[in-house]
Amino acid sequence: MNKKGNMLAVLMWSVSTIVVVLFLAAWLFMFDSVTQALLDVPAVEGIDIADAATKTFVPINAALGGLRVLSFVLLFSLAFGIIIESYLIRRHPVVWVVHWLITLMAIVGSLYIANEYEKLLESGILSATLQTFTASSNLILFLPLWVAVIGTIGGIILFININRDPELKTTGI
Repeated sequence: MNKKGNMLAVLMWSVSTIVVVLFLAAWLFMFDSVTQALLDVPAVEGIDIADAATKTFVPINAALGGLRVLSFVLLFSLAFGIIIESYLIRRHPVVWVVHWLITLMAIVGSLYIANEYEKLLESGILSATLQTFTASSNLILFLPLWVAVIGTIGGIILFININRDPELKTTGI
């Protein structure tokens, strides 16, 4: 079994936070815009597109509100997976120092991500939609703190597992 793990998981998680939230917010914004445009179409010669849109697009648009929760659950699950991965991998003690360097790089990178996301919240075409993603927005706005906490917990677990004997792990003791 390959238990090498991924050293760049924290860095990839910090980048994936903004990608996931922006993708889902853009999806919600575009679908809401299309629904509103279809509802504004006047009836022509007995063909009522607004009625069809009310019966089909409006319920779907209401259901897409779940994307707000989905974005937070997805990001939280990825963060929890990093901690689980730190427990399952066995590495050489030198890798522990590399883990801290990568965590520091991720913290610095997440500062830029959080600042740019704050600019997106204040202005831009998606600002009204992004403000409805409250849990995910708070996660991204405090991303340097979250990256530091996840990186620290992962580093501690990685350090605890350095001296784990592979023989004991395979025998089930």
